[in-house]
Amino acid sequence: MNIIDTLVFILNRKFLIPINNLNGGYNLNKDLGMNQWEQMEMLLYVENEFRIQIEDKEIHSLQTIQDVVACIEKHIIFIK
Repeated sequence: MNIIDTLVFILNRKFLIPINNLNGGYNLNKDLGMNQWEQMEMLLYVENEFRIQIEDKEIHSLQTIQDVVACIEKHIIFIK
């Protein structure tokens, strides 16, 4: 599974967001209806799944699905 597929899986399985509702530009809060607590929980799943650690100062800039994907990519490249 690639990054976007894994993120979609997390959003669908853990937060019951239908897969057809997902594209990179969607805002986590406005388009997907995720509150701050759900977003934090999602990021915990992301950190666990990808074995990365997202710094607190980065979290507030993660507004869209694409923002989360870019953050994951950045951390994965940094680890390698």
